[in-house]
Amino acid sequence: MEGMLHGVPFLCWPYFADQFANQSYVCNVWGTGIKLCRDERGVVTKEEIESKVVRLLGDQGVKARAATWKDKACASIAEGGSSHQCLLKLVNLLGEVGSHPITV
Repeated sequence: MEGMLHGVPFLCWPYFADQFANQSYVCNVWGTGIKLCRDERGVVTKEEIESKVVRLLGDQGVKARAATWKDKACASIAEGGSSHQCLLKLVNLLGEVGSHPITV
């Protein structure tokens, strides 16, 4: 999310757990990154990394989508944005729970 907030294009090399879902969103849904692929031995070669870095840095579409998502993320966390509003709701709910004893 930090990379998205700063408009950074991603070079994705998932290894474990949620990284595969993150890579799918970055590359397939948001279009702000490129996935590294393993060869027939299961190795990501230096040539693969080099070619994808060159492609990523030269792809104006990826850069433009990253900038668009940056703007959306910044608007969301700004005062009045959707994430800001949700955080305020959570804080208010926690305040309500804290002022009433919980009975079991």
